[in-house]
Amino acid sequence: MNENQLHSLLASGSLFALNVDGVRHIPALFLDESLNQDRVRALCRRMKRTVPPDAQLDVLTFESVALGRITPLAASATQDGYRRALEVANNYASWWTPASRP
Repeated sequence: MNENQLHSLLASGSLFALNVDGVRHIPALFLDESLNQDRVRALCRRMKRTVPPDAQLDVLTFESVALGRITPLAASATQDGYRRALEVANNYASWWTPASRP
């Protein structure tokens, strides 16, 4: 991935960066070849407008009861799991409003 592609993906909400001590970091999950990156990016786009990057990382990597106690990333390996993971991302994005932010 070159710098222009990175900027384009960040701008579209297809991936996100975390700021740690003023330095922007891209989570390694975006380079994990075992994951379907098109699906990972679609999950991120579902949350981009309302969910901050640190919370997006939590949604993607924490086990979900709604998904049978697996992560949305793991669920996305199958078509049915991916559809359910999109629902989780949509629900989280709907719940996360500016007033709910810490």
